[in-house]
Amino acid sequence: MNDNEVSSRNNWPDWICLWGVAAITGFVIIWGSPSVGPTFDEPTYLECGLKGWREGTHKPLMRLGTMPLSVDLSTLPLAIIEWSGIHSWNLKQDFDQALRIARAASIVFWWLLLIVVFGVARNLCGRTVAWMATGLICLEPTLASHAALATTDIACLSTVLLAWWAHLAGQGHKRFRRWVLPGLAYGLALFAKASAMAFVPLLIFSGDLVNWFKAGRQVDSLKFRAWLHERMTMFGVGLLAVFVLVGSDWGTEPTFVKWAQSLPDGWLSKWMVWVSENIRIFTNAGEGLAQQIKHNMRGHGAYLLGYEAPRAFLWYFPVLLSIKLTVSGLILLGVFFSSRTFRLACPSLAAVFCILFLFSLNCRVQIGIRLVFPLFISAYLLAAIALAGLWNAKNRWNRAVAIFLLVSHGMEGLASFPQGLMFANAPWSRIGSPDWLMSDSNFDWGQGIPTAKKLIGQQAEPMGLVYYGADPTANNSIWFRRLVPKKPDWDSPDGIRKLFAGKTILVGASVSRGGPLGKDYAQFRQAIQNLNWQAVGCMHLIAFPQAPVIEADLGLN
Repeated sequence: MNDNEVSSRNNWPDWICLWGVAAITGFVIIWGSPSVGPTFDEPTYLECGLKGWREGTHKPLMRLGTMPLSVDLSTLPLAIIEWSGIHSWNLKQDFDQALRIARAASIVFWWLLLIVVFGVARNLCGRTVAWMATGLICLEPTLASHAALATTDIACLSTVLLAWWAHLAGQGHKRFRRWVLPGLAYGLALFAKASAMAFVPLLIFSGDLVNWFKAGRQVDSLKFRAWLHERMTMFGVGLLAVFVLVGSDWGTEPTFVKWAQSLPDGWLSKWMVWVSENIRIFTNAGEGLAQQIKHNMRGHGAYLLGYEAPRAFLWYFPVLLSIKLTVSGLILLGVFFSSRTFRLACPSLAAVFCILFLFSLNCRVQIGIRLVFPLFISAYLLAAIALAGLWNAKNRWNRAVAIFLLVSHGMEGLASFPQGLMFANAPWSRIGSPDWLMSDSNFDWGQGIPTAKKLIGQQAEPMGLVYYGADPTANNSIWFRRLVPKKPDWDSPDGIRKLFAGKTILVGASVSRGGPLGKDYAQFRQAIQNLNWQAVGCMHLIAFPQAPVIEADLGLN
């Protein structure tokens, strides 16, 4: 099976079946979405999206380093409802209804993901692998749970793969299909999320590397210059496209003006002040891309397997990948790499996985598998090759194994539905509970309030809540009393134990365990570390003893 011999064109039965699968899975995802509370980012996205449609600006999103495609699309139905005079949205009062509509609109990116996964897999490996890949992705708990949200991650993944597919399908054609169309798709991916700036080139260069080895590693300077010119032109088209798509407020940038005015007196200061006050091109896509680059360079606190670190650590994503893949996915990935036949079936995909794996070692923002979704999905594409190989074997036992692995994969997905954000596969769950294994958006992204309300029920008095999230219900005085770390009450573990003596409070898992959240949260973590916790979804119900336990009693001094 040669990478270049497989046509990427789909026939009508494939298209009809694919759209049927997309419609069914999309309906199921939307149906299960209300069970998942608002994640940390969604309230901000709804607010910024509505502001953007009302005022015609992307400035709030660019300040955050968030590219606007998914935010614009998810809030477009809300804006249309306002424009038509049906309803004017007040997110303090209408948040739940607005979120449901925004999440339903975001299912478009799930449909796009299934289509491009099928297209990429068929282009590289053939029809059987394409259907196996589609089946694995449809039943995958982590991807499906993110598709239920009005966030940027599935939008980024689907558009990154779309750019890659456009590049693969354009090979051997004239310049429009060869680099203009892929360049425009790259611009769309950048419009979805700034991380596409790295992922799309890595996907394309991986295939180029394989082709270079196939050609016997001979470097022709003229061909190399032509290749380099074509790639740079493609990426240039993408950058130009994203600047056009984001648009501009056509104003000055206050921070630029302030910096220019702070320069020492002289000709340079006068010139820079004039430039800063007269160059009216802000806000634009460059600001959003720059903010995200700075965020990635600064890094982030991280947590995994009980290990808390103020900065990124090397083994985070490799281990997290092994936790988040289903057992069937792990087995099939092992089968792929253990079989020379499977490895040679599609060297381009194998190269993509290896290069993205190495790239993940350098990723400094380690708050969820969602940040390396291209790596995650490349693992399933390799698993699909192994699954198709077992299915195509003439031995009926191999087919039985293939069916068993696909069914067990689906069972894992269904068992975690609709709370797939918290998914950890069975082998890792036997080593430790999922809330000990991982934190942040891998387990507790602030989405646990509806589950807590359902399991605990309304109490006689509002329950104390220590929570790192943005669900408006957390501030509801009927259900909860929001507790925010503040001095002097939270200045020591002993003080915290005395403050809550005899009380039961609800604590988000990212507060109980997770990356650093600040000194006051660190004191709180130390105060609760020897108390009994009861898991309530992605949160913990913690009862403080009537007589406060002090550090001396615990032998911690």
